[in-house]
Amino acid sequence: NWIINIHKIFGILGIIQGVLASLSIVGVVTGIPMIIASMKLMDTSKILFNYKITREESNLKMFFDEYKKYWVILLVLIIIGFVVFAGTIAALLGTFSGGHTGYEY
Repeated sequence: NWIINIHKIFGILGIIQGVLASLSIVGVVTGIPMIIASMKLMDTSKILFNYKITREESNLKMFFDEYKKYWVILLVLIIIGFVVFAGTIAALLGTFSGGHTGYEY
């Protein structure tokens, strides 16, 4: 029960986070995949609940398939976030260290 409830809670929080991120144009890049990943996480809670009731092995296999999709999407989001963060830091360091800013005459 605890895992089922935690997946629901984190699914809802992830959807809220994805919607808030999608309010900006730049945030859409990470917001929409976050919403999709969170929906996958909520699906896993439903599948795990069905497994708890029926004890059918097919439900358990579906659970792990959907759970894998959630983690793959999350991994892609982490990589995108790292690349954006590293790019931002590199641009700021270049600007503050006397690099080309585009505003020189």
